[in-house]
Amino acid sequence: MSLLLVQTSALQDGAVAEPVIEKRLIPEGAPWRIPERKMVPEYITIHSTANEAAGADAAAHARLLSRPEGFSSSSKLSRTGYRSWHFTVDDRCSIQHLPTDEQADHADFTGPGNQTSIGIEICVNKDGNLEHTIERTVDLVAFLMKQHRIDLGHVVPHHYWAQPPHGYHKACPAIFMDGSQPGPRWQEFLARVADRFRDQERKNGGSASALRQAGGF
Repeated sequence: MSLLLVQTSALQDGAVAEPVIEKRLIPEGAPWRIPERKMVPEYITIHSTANEAAGADAAAHARLLSRPEGFSSSSKLSRTGYRSWHFTVDDRCSIQHLPTDEQADHADFTGPGNQTSIGIEICVNKDGNLEHTIERTVDLVAFLMKQHRIDLGHVVPHHYWAQPPHGYHKACPAIFMDGSQPGPRWQEFLARVADRFRDQERKNGGSASALRQAGGF
């Protein structure tokens, strides 16, 4: 199933409302969007933008991905010569750039990260509220887990995916790293996602099977 746009609506019986997602898809025909490159999402990959400039919010990144020249990649390993991902989150909104059944170029070039995972970029612009941005990301991740039946154990940092050709692991998302490894803030983020997912399942009458399969929550 491809997630395109989620509207907030009043739900009955105290159910948890779905997050609001603004759809600003990369234009069809852009060389960095290849609709026939389909996927069934198995992972959710978390990045942070590393752009602390004022105004470098989700809307700015949506414009970057949709401009005529795109967002080029300097790596010769890139499949398209461009960068792309599925969602960008800031303290005010979550914006979708690609349907969740299309592959993007955000994780590991020709590797399984690009072929099987939804890419989410967390904004770190200095004029935004990072804590609110992380909270909004928690909402989005828990929702995507439910939509695509993705286990918590398959919510991973960009660091998880080995980079060809030498297999190094990028220190991303920087906001959750402790040196070259995911640190306590990453574990805190996963715990918050687990709590939000559990809350969704409880209030919507489901089960926490995705958490049990991941273990530890």
